[in-house]
Amino acid sequence: MGRAGLKVVIRAYAEADKRETLQIIGKGFTNREASLARYHFGINADKGRKHVWVGLKRFVALVNGRIVGTAGTYRSVYYPKQFMALDWEAVLSEFQGIGIGTLLLNRSIKYAKSKGARWLFVYSTKNAMGFYKKLKFAKSSRTLKPVEDGILYERKIA
Repeated sequence: MGRAGLKVVIRAYAEADKRETLQIIGKGFTNREASLARYHFGINADKGRKHVWVGLKRFVALVNGRIVGTAGTYRSVYYPKQFMALDWEAVLSEFQGIGIGTLLLNRSIKYAKSKGARWLFVYSTKNAMGFYKKLKFAKSSRTLKPVEDGILYERKIA
């Protein structure tokens, strides 16, 4: 349940959610980042390719059956095993500030813990830094490769 009394359902992402999910990401990120998201979602669907992501799991938030947010969690083969990353967290602007992003993040943390992660990190855009700081993420001094755009934030989860 979101703070505004809306009934929010968080469920696992399904391939049928791709179009709506990418539209949400497209509204919350730059054109370059949205293009990268389309690429990532495309290669995720290609089961025949070898991926650098281990344990990738995405979630969607629904209000009245409409997808209004998304987030995912993965581990890169390049990261230490105790680290997992937050993947493309975005909530439609008209649904921001009512707890949906926090619900998605909490589901991602629960999944990351179930996979043995002790740290969750995110490459944050400038616009989202306040959200992550509010939820106990701190700017990281680590260097994780491959380096992505954004500012690296991390949070101990276990």
